[in-house]
Amino acid sequence: MYEQDWGIVPIEKPTKTKEGWYGFVQQMLFPYVQDTSLFICPTHRGIWFTEPIWKGKKWFMSYQYYVNEYTVKEYGKGSPYLRPYSVLFTCLRHRNVVLIARYNGIIELSPLGYYLIIRAEFEKGPTIEEELENERKEGL
Repeated sequence: MYEQDWGIVPIEKPTKTKEGWYGFVQQMLFPYVQDTSLFICPTHRGIWFTEPIWKGKKWFMSYQYYVNEYTVKEYGKGSPYLRPYSVLFTCLRHRNVVLIARYNGIIELSPLGYYLIIRAEFEKGPTIEEELENERKEGL
């Protein structure tokens, strides 16, 4: 629904305001889901990736979200539009596997270490395979 309203997926850009920190994905999506427990993995115990406080409320998040101001600029060449198989977020809270949620709706459980690089991939930017190939060529 967020993408239908705004034309793009949420792009994290944490900003300090007088009420605290705003601009994390869980804050942007909250009006659509109305349940902060969706941002917490059922297996989560311990350390949080983000715990921003805004308007006196802690915004917990178990998942690592990959679409932010830096990735759009660096990997998307300024374009926020994702490739269908792009990673949106991961959860590293599972023993020996990584849960990967992709833009096309696929949820993948991958053995830990299976992927050399995990990041968002944008329509205008290079794919991970292209980057690795370029690095290989430059290293010769």
